[in-house]
Amino acid sequence: MPRITTACTALMAAILLCGPAFPQEMQFFRIGTGSTESSNFKIGSSIVDAIAHPPGSPPCDAGKTCGVPGLVAIAQSTRGAALNVHRVQTGGVEAGVTDAATLDAALTGTGPFKGEPADGLRVVTTLPSATLYLVLPGASPLAGLANLRGKRVGIGQDGSGTQVVAEQVLAALGITRDHYKEALLGSVQSAQRVTTGALDAYFTDEISHLGTKTDLRLHDWTAAELETGIAAVPQSSRVVIPADSASGTDGDIKTLAIARLLITHADQSEDLIHAITRALWSARGRELLVSQDRSGSRPAHATTTLRLEQLDAPLHPGAKRYYVEAGLLR
Repeated sequence: MPRITTACTALMAAILLCGPAFPQEMQFFRIGTGSTESSNFKIGSSIVDAIAHPPGSPPCDAGKTCGVPGLVAIAQSTRGAALNVHRVQTGGVEAGVTDAATLDAALTGTGPFKGEPADGLRVVTTLPSATLYLVLPGASPLAGLANLRGKRVGIGQDGSGTQVVAEQVLAALGITRDHYKEALLGSVQSAQRVTTGALDAYFTDEISHLGTKTDLRLHDWTAAELETGIAAVPQSSRVVIPADSASGTDGDIKTLAIARLLITHADQSEDLIHAITRALWSARGRELLVSQDRSGSRPAHATTTLRLEQLDAPLHPGAKRYYVEAGLLR
């Protein structure tokens, strides 16, 4: 097996030659995100860019933060926010992107976490908010959320935050899975099925897959629907998506925005989470995360300030230490 021997010899030689150039201790940090088409995955990738600084990386410019020395961060594709919560709790990943409604359900043992509260979860930082969209066929006569009763509705994949929030909103309207035929699909598959007439509507947190489609439209939530939604999901708020920033609409679209978070486990090192939080709140970290808030929403939901007022969840001690040092928290 000469080829294998040669490859192994070359690898060993590279390790021996490169070893002295890597004084930092390498540490892996996996982040659960979402499907590759989701906003969670895109934000998770930006987090990786902000915090990673593997051994052998170029040195930072003087006075600037460019990640955590020795940290190899990895954005892992998952089914979404609820699965991320489970994996953080059980040690499958070191951190995860989730939304505040899903985190609240996990901490209280309700919804998909019924009877199994996850007491080890801690918040690292707020992130650009998630937006809940309802997508309909362009010619659909459906006038509101209440009209979804008896219809074929995509509510997101199992394990997604979209599913958690959509079901909370529909339940507040007296609509459960007994009242509609659910489809547990991702955004791209749901869009295809709506286009072919196999679905009547679907919920999603990501509309970039719509592109320039003219056969689909976004639902403009009424004031009553927004009031019901915010009451059902206290971690949400009203948001307006301008017409020129989204396909499938001739005017501004009103819908719900839900606080989004990076979470970790209480057992993670305080010093490590402090360093990660510092990197995320550096000028470069803020720039990377703000770049992912492409909705053009009003008010803007890119995280330029620490917004913890909607949260009833504990901060990780390392994150809290950074916020106190930076004057962001007393």
